[in-house]
Amino acid sequence: MSLRRILPALAITAAIVTTACSTDDEPTPTPTRVIPTPIVTVEPVKAALGERFTLQPGKTAFIPEARILIFFAQVTNDSRCPVDVTCIRAGDATVELSVSSSIPGVLAPALQLKLVVGAENPSAATGQAYGYAITALGLAPAPRSTQPIAQQDYMVTLVARAG
Repeated sequence: MSLRRILPALAITAAIVTTACSTDDEPTPTPTRVIPTPIVTVEPVKAALGERFTLQPGKTAFIPEARILIFFAQVTNDSRCPVDVTCIRAGDATVELSVSSSIPGVLAPALQLKLVVGAENPSAATGQAYGYAITALGLAPAPRSTQPIAQQDYMVTLVARAG
């Protein structure tokens, strides 16, 4: 067979394979939401195991004894009952944290925690990371029915304990 006869046949075969592989019926992959690992550019808040500390979104706490960094990413849900309204239930709020190891030379991934403040199930306010329990004790400010809370105005009170 001559090269002139083979090339058109290859071109037709390639077109058929390409068309068969690129159908619109294939599902488009859904991107997953990833909380960025914090890059600490400002001095983190120093905290101690067993002691309360407060963070605002975008801020990091360092616990030297545990050698962990806790980054407060954001509040993703706030359905707490406003203080100027009578509600049937108190509601709750979900805070997203990123916990990473600060041990030199250890390449450990940042662990994402979603803690629920004010939940009917108190265990929802605690998450585990690197052998430590991180508990969300409270979230301020309290909501008001007439004024939404800006993300940067939130402050979460946390405590970290061994175990």
